[in-house]
Amino acid sequence: MIILRSMKRIAFIASGICVSLLVLFQLGRYLHFTAQLEIEVMAVILAIIFAALGVFVSRFLFFKREEVDAGIRLKTQAGSSAAQELGLSKREMEVLDLIVKGLSNQEIAAGLHVSESTVKSHVSNLFVKLDVKRRTQAAKKALELQIITPESATLG
Repeated sequence: MIILRSMKRIAFIASGICVSLLVLFQLGRYLHFTAQLEIEVMAVILAIIFAALGVFVSRFLFFKREEVDAGIRLKTQAGSSAAQELGLSKREMEVLDLIVKGLSNQEIAAGLHVSESTVKSHVSNLFVKLDVKRRTQAAKKALELQIITPESATLG
């Protein structure tokens, strides 16, 4: 479901960029023939328009993205101190919560808007910090240490 939303968003953005480019090229052609503008002036105008479009698209893609609600709830102060003692970062806590929920690396990557290799790095760091070898062991240990509560471990 998360991947489907991401694909729809990318398709929408790509369509918008294509339409914008077509409109800009037609506008440039119209201005060139009607106003008899110099080609250098047209190039500057188009460069400014494309720069503004690039800023808009980058803000839309990277600064207003939805973060996945990882649902991390530290049940007690002991759980919080256990996470601090282990040196878990906020992102590692989010990844651990999603591991406990049973998501794959690919699903975690899509949900957190990071690459799959980044998720693998976080998982590897978690294994070292929790002193485990498997995802199930990591989930069990996180629940035992009360780093993640059983309520946050349910998928939904």
